[in-house]
Amino acid sequence: MSFKSALQRDLDRFYKSIHNSDFNIREVTKGALSQARAKLNPWAFQRLNEVAVNSFYKEAEHFRWHGKRLLSVDGSRLILPKHQSIIDEFGSYGFGPKADSHRSMALSSMLYDTLNHLTIDAQIAPLQVSERDLLLEHLNKVSSEDMLLLDRGYPCFWLLFLLKAKSIDFCVRLKSDWWLEVKRFVESDEIDKEVKFTLPKKDQEKLSEYPDLWDNALPFRLVKVELENGETEILCTSLLDTQKHDTSEFKELYHHRWSEEEAFKLLKSRVELEDFSGKTAKAVKQDFHAKILLMTLCAAFAHPIEEKVRAEHKESENRKHAQKINRTNALAVFSDMAIPMFLKRKFHESLETFDEIVYKTREIVRPDRSEPRPKKPKKPYSMNYKRL
Repeated sequence: MSFKSALQRDLDRFYKSIHNSDFNIREVTKGALSQARAKLNPWAFQRLNEVAVNSFYKEAEHFRWHGKRLLSVDGSRLILPKHQSIIDEFGSYGFGPKADSHRSMALSSMLYDTLNHLTIDAQIAPLQVSERDLLLEHLNKVSSEDMLLLDRGYPCFWLLFLLKAKSIDFCVRLKSDWWLEVKRFVESDEIDKEVKFTLPKKDQEKLSEYPDLWDNALPFRLVKVELENGETEILCTSLLDTQKHDTSEFKELYHHRWSEEEAFKLLKSRVELEDFSGKTAKAVKQDFHAKILLMTLCAAFAHPIEEKVRAEHKESENRKHAQKINRTNALAVFSDMAIPMFLKRKFHESLETFDEIVYKTREIVRPDRSEPRPKKPKKPYSMNYKRL
């Protein structure tokens, strides 16, 4: 089915639902929608997401780690539709053995609350923009009241020094050959060691606002973490107090980054982040930020149920394994409830139904899973695959 017919079908279904009709209703054409959405700034969805996140932290009893928000940053590539507007803004890249197959791609990045499953900030940019550049944008939403988790693609000296300068605590994974001091630590029998790094001269320009750091050696802590598969992770952290933060807690701490991996999986597979409803750069940005907002609202509405499930586990002596809500199911239910909840003003009835269904579809927490499953080649969506 072509792009245009699929869009018109979705529009007809939308108005069918609003009017409680047994049949699809042709009330708005795809052309009228395209004209209207051309006037909509994608920033509107970013702003709504910001309002939703701020309201959540202000009103809800949310989860924290040692009194801090536990945040993670990660990026993912997105395949974009073929259209000149998109090529003009995001570029076109050659793929294949001879680089003779061209397509437009973007780099997406999220600042994610791993305990409360909220996307605090999301960015989409041309592929040539680095993940570190997008991280710098995210840092505008990070403070000394947060703990930041980063994978081994992010660390560099200027970034570690910048986080220190901003008083932002962090735990990042390092490559085993990242620096001489790290290599020595890897080859030693030590599992926890404080080291000092000096900012290389080539990085001083990146920290022009902090000249006092140029010649100072700053302390960092290196920790070895043994995984179930026998692999050893090397972590670097700003948490120097060994009495307050024992070596043993860093494995579980860094494992929380898995939550953002799961969020990207939901966005790409269930919310179909790459299934764009328009073929312009503005439409791509609208869809991207609208789907981020959908995830945020769902997480906020599901949070009280998550609290209830956790509390029941603590009070129960018979349950061997902890439980959690099924977020894939929660997204599906929330999407179905969105129209009656927000457009038909049946807020309380919709919320009660949402709570009941999500509470009944809990799943067991698997504590030993420490890494994402190996990535498989992307396949076309199956006709049996349930779309949201």
